[in-house]
Amino acid sequence: MKLLGILSCSAADFCPNWPQLRLQTTSLREEASSAAPAAKASYPILLAREHHFPATIADLYDPAAMPEDLRQAHERNDEVLERIYIGRRFKNDTERLEKLFDLYTKMSESAAPAKKGKVKSDA
Repeated sequence: MKLLGILSCSAADFCPNWPQLRLQTTSLREEASSAAPAAKASYPILLAREHHFPATIADLYDPAAMPEDLRQAHERNDEVLERIYIGRRFKNDTERLEKLFDLYTKMSESAAPAKKGKVKSDA
């Protein structure tokens, strides 16, 4: 780096204890290749959204005008997640909701604090 056109130095000369900054060189595709299946399935959604920049989320998810690549990416994502949950596609929305409510119930029961006996008050 040249300062005022007369002095030449490096970043280490000014701040030898600072970590060297590196450019982000990985792309979404590279990250997806090493991600878990659920995460891998979501990357095409992000890529499709990026492809339609600067469209807003409202524009992209308008049911009448949703881009086909985004719709297909969501369909693939749904399939992967459903196979993770039950090993196959859900038969219908009712089956999907039943499973999600069952999972929610189990999760909320395990997260709830243990009930203790009533505490008597001196009042």
